[in-house]
Amino acid sequence: MIFTKTMIVSFGGWMILTPMGLLYLVSLSKAASFGIVVGFTVIFILAMEFVVEAKAEAMLLGLCAYTAVLGTLMKQLGDNTYN
Repeated sequence: MIFTKTMIVSFGGWMILTPMGLLYLVSLSKAASFGIVVGFTVIFILAMEFVVEAKAEAMLLGLCAYTAVLGTLMKQLGDNTYN
């Protein structure tokens, strides 16, 4: 039980740190940055559906929060990179 919770938390950390690292450390076009956000958002929703088995309301809230974090980071980096 503890191993399962540890794996879920580790996966969650990976799901937020990996796209943030890619957006921050790699020089990407706007389209590529958007693709990273969309791709990891799809993986996030699939994980919530099949791993955590969340209800629809929880998935929607998680999707909104996850996308807001990545979208805000993408916008912040875009203001500094693309000008």
